[in-house]
Amino acid sequence: MRGWISSGVSSRSSIRRQGPARLLRDLLAHGVERRTAEQAVRRALEEEGIDPGLEARAVAAKRARHLAGLPVAVRKRRLLAFLVRRGYAGAEVRELVEELCG
Repeated sequence: MRGWISSGVSSRSSIRRQGPARLLRDLLAHGVERRTAEQAVRRALEEEGIDPGLEARAVAAKRARHLAGLPVAVRKRRLLAFLVRRGYAGAEVRELVEELCG
Protein backbone atom coordinates (compact mmCIF):
# COMPACT_ATOMS: atom_id res chain seq x y z
CA MET A 1 0.00 0.00 0.00
CA ARG A 2 2.88 2.37 0.70
CA GLY A 3 3.90 2.25 -2.97
CA TRP A 4 0.40 3.21 -4.03
CA ILE A 5 0.39 6.09 -1.57
CA SER A 6 3.74 7.50 -2.75
CA SER A 7 3.06 7.10 -6.45
CA GLY A 8 -0.46 8.47 -6.12
CA VAL A 9 0.71 11.54 -4.26
CA SER A 10 3.62 12.38 -6.52
CA SER A 11 1.74 11.97 -9.78
CA ARG A 12 -1.31 13.85 -8.52
CA SER A 13 0.70 16.77 -7.15
CA SER A 14 2.58 17.35 -10.39
CA ILE A 15 -0.25 16.71 -12.83
CA ARG A 16 -3.19 18.35 -11.09
CA ARG A 17 -1.22 21.03 -9.25
CA GLN A 18 -2.84 20.34 -5.92
CA GLY A 19 -1.48 21.65 -2.68
CA PRO A 20 -0.30 19.59 0.26
CA ALA A 21 -3.54 20.03 2.21
CA ARG A 22 -5.62 18.66 -0.68
CA LEU A 23 -3.28 15.71 -1.18
CA LEU A 24 -3.44 14.93 2.53
CA ARG A 25 -7.23 15.25 2.58
CA ASP A 26 -7.54 12.86 -0.38
CA LEU A 27 -5.32 10.24 1.25
CA LEU A 28 -7.26 10.49 4.51
CA ALA A 29 -10.49 10.04 2.56
CA HIS A 30 -9.07 6.79 1.16
CA GLY A 31 -8.54 5.53 4.70
CA VAL A 32 -4.81 6.15 4.97
CA GLU A 33 -3.63 6.79 8.51
CA ARG A 34 -2.89 10.49 9.15
CA ARG A 35 0.78 10.02 10.07
CA THR A 36 1.42 7.82 7.03
CA ALA A 37 -0.40 10.28 4.76
CA GLU A 38 1.57 13.27 6.08
CA GLN A 39 4.86 11.43 5.56
CA ALA A 40 3.84 10.37 2.05
CA VAL A 41 2.91 13.91 1.04
CA ARG A 42 6.12 15.35 2.49
CA ARG A 43 8.28 12.66 0.85
CA ALA A 44 6.55 12.96 -2.53
CA LEU A 45 6.96 16.74 -2.63
CA GLU A 46 10.65 16.41 -1.75
CA GLU A 47 11.29 13.63 -4.28
CA GLU A 48 9.52 15.48 -7.07
CA GLY A 49 11.24 18.75 -6.16
CA ILE A 50 7.91 20.49 -5.81
CA ASP A 51 7.83 23.72 -3.84
CA PRO A 52 4.22 24.26 -2.72
CA GLY A 53 4.79 28.03 -2.61
CA LEU A 54 5.92 28.14 -6.25
CA GLU A 55 3.10 25.84 -7.31
CA ALA A 56 0.56 28.02 -5.52
CA ARG A 57 1.95 31.08 -7.29
CA ALA A 58 1.71 29.42 -10.72
CA VAL A 59 -1.82 28.17 -10.14
CA ALA A 60 -2.91 31.53 -8.68
CA ALA A 61 -1.41 33.56 -11.52
CA LYS A 62 -3.18 31.45 -14.13
CA ARG A 63 -6.51 31.69 -12.31
CA ALA A 64 -6.09 35.45 -11.68
CA ARG A 65 -5.83 36.01 -15.44
CA HIS A 66 -9.22 34.34 -15.88
CA LEU A 67 -10.73 36.54 -13.17
CA ALA A 68 -9.25 39.78 -14.49
CA GLY A 69 -12.53 41.37 -15.61
CA LEU A 70 -14.23 41.08 -12.22
CA PRO A 71 -14.34 43.71 -9.46
CA VAL A 72 -11.36 43.51 -7.10
CA ALA A 73 -13.32 42.22 -4.09
CA VAL A 74 -14.93 39.45 -6.15
CA ARG A 75 -11.59 38.56 -7.75
CA LYS A 76 -9.91 38.26 -4.34
CA ARG A 77 -12.71 36.17 -2.86
CA ARG A 78 -12.86 33.79 -5.80
CA LEU A 79 -9.09 33.41 -6.09
CA LEU A 80 -8.72 32.68 -2.37
CA ALA A 81 -11.56 30.12 -2.48
CA PHE A 82 -10.02 28.49 -5.56
CA LEU A 83 -6.63 28.14 -3.89
CA VAL A 84 -8.12 26.75 -0.68
CA ARG A 85 -10.05 24.13 -2.70
CA ARG A 86 -6.79 23.18 -4.38
CA GLY A 87 -5.12 22.64 -1.01
CA TYR A 88 -3.17 25.86 -0.61
CA ALA A 89 -3.86 27.90 2.51
CA GLY A 90 -2.38 30.19 5.10
CA ALA A 91 -0.89 33.63 5.31
CA GLU A 92 1.26 33.11 2.22
CA VAL A 93 -1.81 32.46 0.11
CA ARG A 94 -3.55 35.56 1.43
CA GLU A 95 -0.47 37.63 0.61
CA LEU A 96 -0.35 36.07 -2.84
CA VAL A 97 -3.99 36.96 -3.48
CA GLU A 98 -3.36 40.55 -2.37
CA GLU A 99 -0.32 40.76 -4.64
CA LEU A 100 -2.12 39.38 -7.69
CA CYS A 101 -5.43 41.16 -7.21
CA GLY A 102 -4.22 44.47 -5.86
